[in-house]
Amino acid sequence: MCGGFSGVVLEVNTSIVYVSLGSNICDWGSVYLDEYGEEDLELKRGKPLFLNAERFALLENQWITHSFRHVLKNWRSV
Repeated sequence: MCGGFSGVVLEVNTSIVYVSLGSNICDWGSVYLDEYGEEDLELKRGKPLFLNAERFALLENQWITHSFRHVLKNWRSV
């Protein structure tokens, strides 16, 4: 997306990654998973989470290739 604002933010209180493109935002999911490979969005279970290299690589690839708009579906205006 040339000339437009885009960003990726990790909300540390919930472990949710948000992607913003212009005036739109979308939940991406989390790059932190528990020992069973499951997300704990909102950190409700209180179990340790670990950075998942595969998820991080996927997020990084989507960022580098500018493919967020094509792979994420639940965009909302802010």
